[in-house]
Amino acid sequence: MKLLVATGDGVFPNNTAHMTGLTVIGGLIWLIIGASVAGEAAARDVQMRIHPLIYTSPVKKLNYLGG
Repeated sequence: MKLLVATGDGVFPNNTAHMTGLTVIGGLIWLIIGASVAGEAAARDVQMRIHPLIYTSPVKKLNYLGG
């Protein structure tokens, strides 16, 4: 089995391209995981019929943006 980055070949495992690639891949994975967690929580609120408690009071624009 050949490694993608070998010691002494002039490429360091912490170079900019590797770090950028890992960050992009991690971000894409988090988009899927985060959406599933938030979607599940929102669906559970509606399923348990507590959404009227959450959406009862209006929020002013200043409070919303400042929060």
